[in-house]
Amino acid sequence: MKRNQIIKYGTILSIVCILYFITTNILGYSGTQLAGWMGYLPYLIVIAYGIKKHTPRLTNYKTKFLFGISISLIAAVVSSVFMYFFLILISDAMVVAVVESEIATLDKNAPNYMEMEQQIRSSITPFSYLLFGIIVGAVMGLIMSLIAPLLVYTKKKES
Repeated sequence: MKRNQIIKYGTILSIVCILYFITTNILGYSGTQLAGWMGYLPYLIVIAYGIKKHTPRLTNYKTKFLFGISISLIAAVVSSVFMYFFLILISDAMVVAVVESEIATLDKNAPNYMEMEQQIRSSITPFSYLLFGIIVGAVMGLIMSLIAPLLVYTKKKES
């Protein structure tokens, strides 16, 4: 497993994740649960494609798994850092939408309504998205890296 192949596919996955984020943001779907979970589908696709393209070098399940988790970690960090700077510098509309959605679920007659609202506003921030993106991206990358080697069929060479 060559480092440059890991960087290559990590970069590809990062670009795909960033484009997905920008597209969902422009379309107004960013911050929804469906858009969030669908954002991890590219992990599976890019990992499986990378494994398929480099099967001769990725000889067993362990190397395929390590290949997948390595490119996933690169993508999780790069795309989360991009999202953080996007939310800070360009548009925080996604954060505002999520905060408002969460506040709308609160009972306005609850005695601690104002405290809960303030807690939501202070906890859902661009920085929380940075941390969440890295952690969940790494976990989902781990899961996809466990699955992808099982999906890629490779013929055994006959000697």
